[in-house]
Amino acid sequence: MDGSNRKAIITKDTDWPNGLALDADGERIYWADARYHVIESAKIDGSDRRALVVKGLPHPFALTVLEDEIYWTDWHTRSVMAADKTGKRRRTLLNRLHFPMQVHR
Repeated sequence: MDGSNRKAIITKDTDWPNGLALDADGERIYWADARYHVIESAKIDGSDRRALVVKGLPHPFALTVLEDEIYWTDWHTRSVMAADKTGKRRRTLLNRLHFPMQVHR
């Protein structure tokens, strides 16, 4: 927890990872990258990397996971969005917010 013995697990094709969430039960990490406009997932060791949401994601910021859903905020659309863990069944939960900064489970 002090940063010693750290290991980079995702090192390519990510630049502005604004959101990061751990799904301990599913043994996966999830992140949003505002530069590449994508939400991705990988196993905790960095393998099995998957792009989940790749369209209509102008500026994702915060991200969290709860049960079978991912939730994120977007600064450009000023909204809170949700989708299942595969990136499907996407929907807007709240909009017209003033720069939503965080989303908690």
